[in-house]
Amino acid sequence: MAGKRAIAIWAVIVAVIAIALTTVFLLRIVKKHPLSIAGAVIREDADTRKELPIADVDVTAGSGPTAIHAKSDSSGFFSIRLPRGVRMGQPVLLRFQHSEYQPLYTSDVVSDKLYIARMVPLRHETRAEPSRPKIVVSNVIVRYSTRSTTDMNVGSAVKTFDIVNQGNISCNGQRPCSPDGKWKAAIGSVSVDAGEHNEFRNARASCIAGPCPFSRIESDNFAEQSRTLKVSVRNWSDTVTFLVEAEVFHPMISDLVRE
Repeated sequence: MAGKRAIAIWAVIVAVIAIALTTVFLLRIVKKHPLSIAGAVIREDADTRKELPIADVDVTAGSGPTAIHAKSDSSGFFSIRLPRGVRMGQPVLLRFQHSEYQPLYTSDVVSDKLYIARMVPLRHETRAEPSRPKIVVSNVIVRYSTRSTTDMNVGSAVKTFDIVNQGNISCNGQRPCSPDGKWKAAIGSVSVDAGEHNEFRNARASCIAGPCPFSRIESDNFAEQSRTLKVSVRNWSDTVTFLVEAEVFHPMISDLVRE
């Protein structure tokens, strides 16, 4: 019995030492590898299609001599490496400054979430109210004829579409998710028809509003010359807006009346 008791005591001692060593090791890792926070800066607007990315925003984390600075890129993306010793859950003060927008100050805690900053422009767009009732004109059709023995560029197609989502919601294995499987995502698609006997060429798609850095094109048929244009986008933050553009060609047609 004494031998078994001694073995149990030594097992407890070894376990305590192992826990202590593991804690010290993890603390050293935290000190050697500072934490980073990342996000996007966009223009604040009630219409998500006008939440344009803001470049060259001075982003500051913390205050005083320990403050860390960064700049947002053309897509509004920013990333800040926090000072050594900062841990998850600690409070952090974030400041966003740009000459054309009102300064934004937010107090948050350090986490691995996606930080979305919406800045208010200094100059608000003013629209003159019409003195007469508005008349909506839709379904306008223009008829014209062309005569050609080669491929004719008959116009271009432009279409926007939204991928609606709410950021910083854990995915929990319920697809679709962000590429790293952490955040809930949404997938939006759009299809555009060039019309009978027409085909699309030089197609492209780009994010024009919302937290664009946290979205990507999932699939498209832009490499094909076809009548129908298709594109699918994955978004794992707040709502983004994409713009699809392409040129419309009518191959080898003469004496053609177009609409």
